[in-house]
Amino acid sequence: MGRFRTRFVAELFAVVVLFQVGCSSTPATFTLTDSGKVVSAMLGDELDVKLSSIGPSSYGDPVLSSNSVQYLSVAVVGPYTPGGPTQLFKFKAFAQGQCTITISKVNDPTGTLPAFTLTVNVD
Repeated sequence: MGRFRTRFVAELFAVVVLFQVGCSSTPATFTLTDSGKVVSAMLGDELDVKLSSIGPSSYGDPVLSSNSVQYLSVAVVGPYTPGGPTQLFKFKAFAQGQCTITISKVNDPTGTLPAFTLTVNVD
């Protein structure tokens, strides 16, 4: 009976580990060079947008064209430079459809910096 229990516990552990590995995924990361692109995502996929600024400007809150993508959070991330902040915006593919993410600059003294846009097709 003890040998059966040990084998059962070992197999159960293996199944749990495989399930966690299969369910975890690294978010797709996009930068300013990806602005204007159309990308595909599966339901539940996470998407990161990492944008750097120079000087006093930064990026504002994202505008989403539909509820196919859900905005999760934003954080200032390193490496920290004296040039300006790097912001990491986190999103999740929430429902089937298409969503355009637009993130505009704020505190732009010249008013000439383009917005970041990314169109996501969620399947």
